[in-house]
Amino acid sequence: VKSNIKDDSLYDAKKYDDLWILRFVLSKKTEKKATKAAIATMKYRKEHKIDELGDMRRKFLHPQQDSELDSLQKKYLYCNPEWSFILYHPDEEKSLMQIIDVSISDMYKMGKTLNTQDLLGVYMRLNECMFQILDKTTRRTGRLTKICRILSLGAKFSAKMFSPTYVNADSKAAKEMQDYYPQLLGSVLVIDAPSAIGAVWKVMKHLFPKSVVEKFDFIYPTKNEKDMKPLLKYVSKEHLPKFLGGTREVWPPTEQRNWFE
Repeated sequence: VKSNIKDDSLYDAKKYDDLWILRFVLSKKTEKKATKAAIATMKYRKEHKIDELGDMRRKFLHPQQDSELDSLQKKYLYCNPEWSFILYHPDEEKSLMQIIDVSISDMYKMGKTLNTQDLLGVYMRLNECMFQILDKTTRRTGRLTKICRILSLGAKFSAKMFSPTYVNADSKAAKEMQDYYPQLLGSVLVIDAPSAIGAVWKVMKHLFPKSVVEKFDFIYPTKNEKDMKPLLKYVSKEHLPKFLGGTREVWPPTEQRNWFE
């Protein structure tokens, strides 16, 4: 794949090295598909001036208190209560966690406020933030590091909270982003889902890429010790909050805002 893209005018050996190329090879399986995806990503990064965004690692760790957020990020984040969306990276030797409290997220407000193009802009910034964090960890540890996405439902959750308008826009944006940021997502763990969610998931899963659907798992870590196993692949128990079966007393993690200063 490297030999196929090195003559492209956008190729930069420092930015697009072997580790960057590896994610496309693992994702696309064949040389032809990996080459096509890598070239498309270089063009996408150039078109959207992604390299000009600079260091994005701090941008979503405590976003509502970040004065440097652009208007699109604010538009997205202020649709929901503070800390309903958290990027959590307590252990530099392990992975990044994206924790979303679905029970307090306002999908209907997001559906009215954000269209697919808005979400593409937000997800571009978010994926770049996550990629930069994971890339640093991968290079430091020598292990290809991926994110663990946690969807916390809880007792307050109801299927009525799902907005078809938002879910449809979200799925379209997610499908496009996965091609430009391959091998970032490790698992999607749905926490404490009520039994009724099974019927909702049967309908919703067809809206998402197959590669994402295959990563879903429904677990109950505070009720079943065995369900801790998929979580502990990504983070130590001492860093997990109690609602995820861990021993951390203080939550949310307000201290992490300064981790990448």
